[in-house]
Amino acid sequence: MSHTGRNIVIGVLIFILVVSLLLLILIPYNITRSFPQTNGEIQISGLDAPV
Repeated sequence: MSHTGRNIVIGVLIFILVVSLLLLILIPYNITRSFPQTNGEIQISGLDAPV
């Protein structure tokens, strides 16, 4: 394999690695962000007792 061909293969492999790492970080973040918030407090008029 020529030097140029080897550089292209290495560049493509590095690109795939970087994209894979970004997906491993962003996909779980986006999935958990889409779920509703389940902790905290909210004030609603007319509701005096804890629910």
